[in-house]
Amino acid sequence: MERKNVLVALGSGGNRIEAHRDLPPGPGRYDCPYCRHPVHLKRGRVKVPHFAHAPGADCPAASEPESPAHLAAKALLAEEFRRLGYHVVLEHPHRKYHRRVDVAVRFPGRSGLTWAAVEVQASPISTAEIIRRERADQAAGYLSTLWCFTGSRIDALLTLRPDVETRVSEEIRFVHRTHTTDVALLDGRTRSLWLAHFAETWRDGSSWYDASGDEQSSSGWSPRTLRTVERTPATFALQTTWVTPNRQRPRWIATFTPA
Repeated sequence: MERKNVLVALGSGGNRIEAHRDLPPGPGRYDCPYCRHPVHLKRGRVKVPHFAHAPGADCPAASEPESPAHLAAKALLAEEFRRLGYHVVLEHPHRKYHRRVDVAVRFPGRSGLTWAAVEVQASPISTAEIIRRERADQAAGYLSTLWCFTGSRIDALLTLRPDVETRVSEEIRFVHRTHTTDVALLDGRTRSLWLAHFAETWRDGSSWYDASGDEQSSSGWSPRTLRTVERTPATFALQTTWVTPNRQRPRWIATFTPA
């Protein structure tokens, strides 16, 4: 069974330690901040530095093993946010809500400092799970959940011309539709951030003559999964944006700032 990986562990004194920075030299005991089971440090020239749960551990905050792209994206976001002077808590656990926020960021909002939950997504996720996480984050006191998609599944979205159609995954379409904002795409290889806007495509209707010689026609339609993509470069700076989410009351949310 593949082990569940985390970027943050508790040291012997109970302090939070990030695998990719400020790691004390020499061997030591590390525990998962959420489930408190032992974790083992994994570092190498190729692998993203991380902690792996010991065999048999059942951590509810790490429901699935995270890919190297996911781990690298979280570390990159934390680094860029800190470069901007934001206070960052990497893998912030909220046991009451059964949540571990990938990157919690405190930044200047409309009424002073506020918290945003930045969620990295490098694999498929159900819309029901997106809703559950967003509701948990709001209950935990975050202004909103900011989704940042990365990994091989967005490669086509990062290179496609604006006039070419492509198939867009359900979770990205869902975030774009319900948040009514552009969707953040993180290219880990170039350490660049993009905001993507998706437009529906259209198929014209057709007409024909039936056996009686009467003209028949069908109306046009939009393919369910095909979209065209327009990309705008973005910075890692956060801002608050007033939106009217689908079937929800208007509110302020956290978004990345266009370059």
